[in-house]
Amino acid sequence: MALGTGREPEGALSDINVTPLVDVMLVLLIIFMIVAPKLTSGVKVNLPKVEAAPVKIDSSEVIISITSDGGIHVGKKPVSLDELPKLLREQMQINAKNNVYLKADEDVRYGRVAEVMARVKAAGISGLGIVTQPPRKIPGEENR
Repeated sequence: MALGTGREPEGALSDINVTPLVDVMLVLLIIFMIVAPKLTSGVKVNLPKVEAAPVKIDSSEVIISITSDGGIHVGKKPVSLDELPKLLREQMQINAKNNVYLKADEDVRYGRVAEVMARVKAAGISGLGIVTQPPRKIPGEENR
């Protein structure tokens, strides 16, 4: 029979090592932070630069884009002005939301934007958000 030194545990070790858990969670957080901004769908447009409160757009939201040549896209799918209300009604039934975000290139004429907004309203959508971009700050011009 061996004599114990008093330092050896009698039973199983029950401490949880949280270091691997923290490592995995930090890696997942970093991956999420990199991937999440790229999830917003839509066509690349040159947004007007204005000072406005930031709008948080969920990846499940419907985004309508108007390119500089007047082309209309829902997500990345090009649509005509006449097809827009029908497609929006279908999207609203799928997403169960009644909000749409409009991204219009700053070079598109205002009449085209108004036409799209009227078709969105005709589709029965109550919430229409307009996406803009904050103006670029030039160092030293904060006080002007």
